[in-house]
Amino acid sequence: MIKQLSIKNFQSHKDTELEFHPGVNIIVGSSDSGKTAIIRALRWVVQNRPLGDSYRSHWGGDTEVVLHTSDNTVKRIKSKTDEYLLNPESESIVFRAFGTSVPEEIDKAINITDINLQSQHDPAFLISSNSGEVSRHFNRIARIEEIDSSLKKVESWYRKVNQSLEVSSDELDRHKQQLHEYRYIDKLETEVEILESLQTEKTKLFTQKADLRGTIEQLQNTEQDIQQKSVVLGAEKQVDSIISIAKKRGVGLKRRKQLTTIIQAISETAEKITEASSIIFTEAVINQLLDLYNKLDAGKRDRQHTEDILKRLSVCRKRIQIAEQKASKLEQQWHDNMPEVCPLCGKEQ
Repeated sequence: MIKQLSIKNFQSHKDTELEFHPGVNIIVGSSDSGKTAIIRALRWVVQNRPLGDSYRSHWGGDTEVVLHTSDNTVKRIKSKTDEYLLNPESESIVFRAFGTSVPEEIDKAINITDINLQSQHDPAFLISSNSGEVSRHFNRIARIEEIDSSLKKVESWYRKVNQSLEVSSDELDRHKQQLHEYRYIDKLETEVEILESLQTEKTKLFTQKADLRGTIEQLQNTEQDIQQKSVVLGAEKQVDSIISIAKKRGVGLKRRKQLTTIIQAISETAEKITEASSIIFTEAVINQLLDLYNKLDAGKRDRQHTEDILKRLSVCRKRIQIAEQKASKLEQQWHDNMPEVCPLCGKEQ
């Protein structure tokens, strides 16, 4: 009797262990969940089917199937080699898998025949076959040229069939009793489906409730922001007017600073001219006999330069007066438009 089946890297099973109990064992699952792969893994050990590597998992690694029966443990490994291990936890006898057959020692240790392992729609082994098919089956097993051996094998098969029939009859009666105990499953399945539907609907409602709570909190936060910013929005016009005046005042102050720099430069130039003039007159007295012609020409250039500077000085003074008047007007507009208390910071000016 099979007690346990362990499957690694076989089709969709990466690491699966199945515990079997006396009586009927039912494997339940949705489509493509690996039910048929379990039967294939069992056939791979018992019948050396399927062949090739198509059953090995795509993620790689050694493919292993361990079958625990009442008497023995058989482990089959497929990596670079294909091996059977008999009782790996104790003796660990290794057999190589060649061709399509199973090593005789492994077959005897497993002791599972076609009677015990059939597909879903297969007819009962030899029961529904006619006499000719049964004869051909036994002739194929026994080989005609070995009559004595064939008779022994036929008798052995006959005993096994009778034993299997007796066991199957007992199991059938036991299974009928177990099925009677599970008669409520159909009704329970309908109730479970209804509960699953209600649970799904409940989950959706909880999700919608959470979304609504989040939306309400966002609306409340938005209303608070609007109330806080409504005071600032009321002073928008005054602030725009103040900003405009401040920009104009900044331009006037910038121009005033430029004119002040020009006046300072003119004053420094005038001082330098005065110093240069005294030096020039002194040199003219000392060197009037030596370079009278040169000094006369230099005096003409100095005179022209001085006249140009005086003209620029006059223009700068007029610009300074105009700038000071504009700055005074802008400063007056600033004081007229700026309230005593700043609408932004709330401080007195």
